[in-house]
Amino acid sequence: MSGTVTRPAGQTLEGGTLTVGGRVLTLMPLGGHTEADLAIMDAQTGTLIAGDLLFLDRAPSLPDADIDRWIASIDQLAGLNSSGVIPGHGPYHRSSAAVAQTKAYLQALDTHLSLAADLGLAPMEAMEAGPVPQFARLGANPDEYRRTVARRWRDFEVEALPVIGGT
Repeated sequence: MSGTVTRPAGQTLEGGTLTVGGRVLTLMPLGGHTEADLAIMDAQTGTLIAGDLLFLDRAPSLPDADIDRWIASIDQLAGLNSSGVIPGHGPYHRSSAAVAQTKAYLQALDTHLSLAADLGLAPMEAMEAGPVPQFARLGANPDEYRRTVARRWRDFEVEALPVIGGT
């Protein structure tokens, strides 16, 4: 990468098609993992480039995530007729494995942390409980789970506990 010069974006991408190097790409602005996720479908091969909306065999990272929006984006990706998927993390595959695994992980994590907050656990107790057993062996766990608790615990706690003096 020696000598590489970065260039800031020169345009805003909208949904629709874009032809690059003779390839027709369908751009799908989505969100959930971040505020501005982008999935791309290559019309020629049917390959879905999902970016960090999909993970396979690695625990998803959630520092800026909106879980409900992310699941809605995954549902949109699940409805596509792709011949193969390139997840943001994990191997290329010709199945719905990343769609199923990422969605199941997010749903299980949401339930797991909501229950922990409902029980009145402190963040350290939630961390000590560890990730959902079904996903404990995914790459980056348990570290990614601990990072999620450290960064997102307040969201679950506020949802579970009444705010004193709040409306």
